[in-house]
Amino acid sequence: MLNINYEYLEEIQSLIGDIETWPSEIINYILVGEYNRRNIFRVISFFYGNCVPVGLALTFYTKCNNHSKILALCHFTFLYNLWDMDQNTDCTCNTCAYYIVLLKRRMWINRDRHGGEEDPPFPLGIENTENAVLIRNKLNEVFG
Repeated sequence: MLNINYEYLEEIQSLIGDIETWPSEIINYILVGEYNRRNIFRVISFFYGNCVPVGLALTFYTKCNNHSKILALCHFTFLYNLWDMDQNTDCTCNTCAYYIVLLKRRMWINRDRHGGEEDPPFPLGIENTENAVLIRNKLNEVFG
């Protein structure tokens, strides 16, 4: 019998690429990071910027960690709606850079990137997190 949880990982990877191509900090925030404003904004901007539907992103995120489902629901729906309407505040526009997996470059929510800027290299994949063993065990536990 197919593990229903595995479908969420498969679906997200079909949209944005294998988890090994995601920024290590995002993988860490999703699977073992503490729930705080900075971390949740980074995760949501990553999913939003990579066109992961809000329901799928929210379900995946809450299955991966013991995060508050109510807080996550509020943050995900509020920010997706805000950005869908091209509404920005200083707190969302300036802190919500995200990595586009398919283009291998960093962008900002609802803000044009200035031409000629190069992204400094940053770590990708599970092995470049501080918690590779813990994350692999968590993925295996959640997605079997």
